[in-house]
Amino acid sequence: MNRTDALTDDKEFGLKSWLSGPKRREHRVEGVSEKSLNLDSHRVAVLPFANMSPDPNDEYFADGMTEELICLLSNIGELDVISRTSATKFKGGGRTIEEIAHELNVGSVLEGSVRKWEDSLRITIQLIDANSDKHLWSQTYNRKLRDIFSLQTEIAERVADNLKIKLVGGESTLITNRQTGNIDAYNLYLQGRYHWNRRTQSSLEKAIEYFQKAIDIDPNYALAYSGIADSYLVLAVRPTYPTLATSQKAKQYAIRALEINTLLPEAHASLALSLEYAWDWRGAEKEFQRAIELKPSYSTAHHWYALLLKHLGRFDEAIQEIKLAEEADPLSHIIATAMVNLLSDAKRYDEAIERARRSLELEPNFMLAHENLADVYLRLKMYNEALAETQIVVNLDPDDFYKTLLIFHQMKVGQKSMIEVKAAIDHLVELSKSQYVSPRILAWFHTLVHDEGPMFNYLKRAFDEHDMQLANFRFNPDFEPYMNDARFTNLIQKMGLDPLSHAAERS
Repeated sequence: MNRTDALTDDKEFGLKSWLSGPKRREHRVEGVSEKSLNLDSHRVAVLPFANMSPDPNDEYFADGMTEELICLLSNIGELDVISRTSATKFKGGGRTIEEIAHELNVGSVLEGSVRKWEDSLRITIQLIDANSDKHLWSQTYNRKLRDIFSLQTEIAERVADNLKIKLVGGESTLITNRQTGNIDAYNLYLQGRYHWNRRTQSSLEKAIEYFQKAIDIDPNYALAYSGIADSYLVLAVRPTYPTLATSQKAKQYAIRALEINTLLPEAHASLALSLEYAWDWRGAEKEFQRAIELKPSYSTAHHWYALLLKHLGRFDEAIQEIKLAEEADPLSHIIATAMVNLLSDAKRYDEAIERARRSLELEPNFMLAHENLADVYLRLKMYNEALAETQIVVNLDPDDFYKTLLIFHQMKVGQKSMIEVKAAIDHLVELSKSQYVSPRILAWFHTLVHDEGPMFNYLKRAFDEHDMQLANFRFNPDFEPYMNDARFTNLIQKMGLDPLSHAAERS
């Protein structure tokens, strides 16, 4: 089906400018016949809405409409809604509905366009059955901007009706209740979420500004508090932000969000991660479980919970949890990266390599996939392969850390000497005097050259900074010589973890 068939009634507003999107192709997806289609109609993808507004800066509103509908539909228990991250891969068109449906494994696709001008809205929308390649429902709405909340609820209800789903329990309440009734606060929140999704340091800082402005207008806007919490949690791993202090800021905002709305899954997940930064593992697990209970399709909660389970040495559970994250967000490179790390730390190296290669088929320049693959090869002592992957990483990001790692791999294949490796590490140490360099990274490099004195000093500094990644060193073969060293086990015990769990669930 041509994705624009049901939208062409909007010609007066220039919808044809969007018709360069997915065109109907003469052939079906390779290897899939019409009779073999058996996709679950209750598994739904909400594709990015096209921005037809006169002002291109209103892109945030179209993106926000997409995200809001994903959130509303996720409240319906019978629906399995694909996460925003995977759906966003199809922004701008270029793929048929059939291709999208098979890539995301969905039986229903919702898409549309948004035109916002002054205080008016025009939203054109269509729901498509991917199995039959036919419309289940299409509609054009002309409303006032102030009606956006009731309109979103109406669309969610119409989707449920057309998929023959009867809302039960509190589902009607969940898709009717709004986090704010103030359209100005809502607009600011959407702009904040737009910047948050870009994930750069400057965009995260800008997101906090917008979320705070939304709170200034509506002090009881729980989602805006949760947005600030999420922003600080991502910033907490940035080199220029102190990890513990930043994560504790996130905790304060997550708690405030839950004081306003105890049923907000995003805030429970944010609180969980902030507790994990504080090494409150039990508290974190409880909050992750609550977030997932409230919103089973919330991929971020499954993803973060999987990382917690790994820190606790519970690999089988962690891998199962990351698989649930993949189901909800099948095209997320970040989740794919987490799966590779999990499999590698579980010593399931063949699976880790296969997963990393699969990620690179989807995105050949995805740096983290190359970095992960290099690490797996290093653990397997496949030094030439590790060198090749690390060279790609350096080409993509010529950071001093990666350059040092490259020199180490070159030494392993006889291209560099140990003296040159140590000189590169010394350069990183010197660099740390003028800019932030993670002590965890410096500890690892000193482990690679068997220099345990500085290694333990940097481990202690990483401990003082509450670096969660210390927990993962129990699963890194480079640290195996120190697993029974009291200096190492004492740090792990002070984190509230079992230093012996490095062998748990692993062959």
